[in-house]
Amino acid sequence: MTEHAHIVVQAAQEEWSRHVEEPPGKGSDRIDAYIRAASSMAWAWLKRYIRNGQSQWCGAFAAHCFGVAGLSKSARVKHLPSTYRLDQWCRKNPARRVRPEDLRPGDIGVVGTRKGYGDHITVVVEVIDPSHVVTIEGNGHGQFPDGTSGEGVIRRRRHLSEFRYGVRPLPTDYQ
Repeated sequence: MTEHAHIVVQAAQEEWSRHVEEPPGKGSDRIDAYIRAASSMAWAWLKRYIRNGQSQWCGAFAAHCFGVAGLSKSARVKHLPSTYRLDQWCRKNPARRVRPEDLRPGDIGVVGTRKGYGDHITVVVEVIDPSHVVTIEGNGHGQFPDGTSGEGVIRRRRHLSEFRYGVRPLPTDYQ
């Protein structure tokens, strides 16, 4: 695993350990930071995040994890807000696109079927076997660190068939 990938995984695991839940749970300040902080998505113009459904923040969560690892602000702001933008980023340089069977820790995993470019952004943190990975994702439904289930920053085991593609930023994408 590269140093950047290791840092991304570590950042995702640290956020998961915080037990960030959708409002009215205890995570709305943290979710707001994923969206608005300069170190993540940098959408300071967006009103403070206060409720579920106000924003699809899975890309903002990934932007936070990759921002900790040094992914450039321009890459985070331009490409991580949506699966469509991630798809376009990979089309500009196909070396970033990863087939589901080649996913590894520290990659972005895109799941879903919307218009061929997917509909949800995850962070791959572990490869379990040739058919399954573990993701940590924001704005998802899954397991919290205390073993309960809910919506927020969650950990989830996923079959590779759920993924449209993966994204592995290039070394030049980092600062």
